[in-house]
Amino acid sequence: DEGSGAILGRAGLRAAILAHDGLAPRTDLTDELRAGFDDDPAAAVLWARTATPRDYGAQAPLIIAHADKGDPVALGLLGEATAMVA
Repeated sequence: DEGSGAILGRAGLRAAILAHDGLAPRTDLTDELRAGFDDDPAAAVLWARTATPRDYGAQAPLIIAHADKGDPVALGLLGEATAMVA
């Protein structure tokens, strides 16, 4: 299911790491996602090595909350997920 919470959470984490590297926009969402890993992309990558779909899915409510506030990255992630479901 390409529109699942796990897919959405994984995409959010990817966006946060890309933003850290200056390769994608930095927003409140990407900042908050990175803060969950002490702003350390290496810590996020280590976490991802053993993360389950449920772990990734736990990020989905944060992405949705930021989309409700108009965060452009969150809106883009939700748009992609919606397009995949459609």
